[in-house]
Amino acid sequence: MFFSIIKKVSLKKNVKNYLSNITPPSGEKITTINLLIDGTHFNETTKLVNEFVKNGIKTENIRVLALVKDKIILDTELITYFRPKDIALSGNVSKDKINSFIYEKSDLLVSYYKSKEINLDYIALKSTADFKAGFWTSDINPNHLTIDSSLSDYKLFTEELFKYLKALNKI
Repeated sequence: MFFSIIKKVSLKKNVKNYLSNITPPSGEKITTINLLIDGTHFNETTKLVNEFVKNGIKTENIRVLALVKDKIILDTELITYFRPKDIALSGNVSKDKINSFIYEKSDLLVSYYKSKEINLDYIALKSTADFKAGFWTSDINPNHLTIDSSLSDYKLFTEELFKYLKALNKI
């Protein structure tokens, strides 16, 4: 309990440092997408991925990272799961797949969570994705584009996202 409080304070400090370094997106087209999902509040990940595929994104160009709390779930080819314990007090990440998600270049990061979860905020801010979209979550908002919809209405979210991406000439 005490350790988790110290960890949250430490990660918040790191997050605030990253907030000052947000850069504007480039004008490049979006072909690769990273989805960052709170698996404790949303369990329709496969259906969400299918909505991206329906909008012209190839399945092999989509990577998913989902936060789970207590469940031990095995990673799939498409989805990598992580728990808060995979991020150390210092902000170091212990799983190579999470580091790959953060540091390998992608065109779009979709932060699909509404909860105030510092672990998700930390990964979203650390991500090297060129363009970031998601929900307005808190005072910590790394997104270039925010969409207001229900977490359970993934169809509306993707419809609005692609409408704005087309208007911005990103796809």
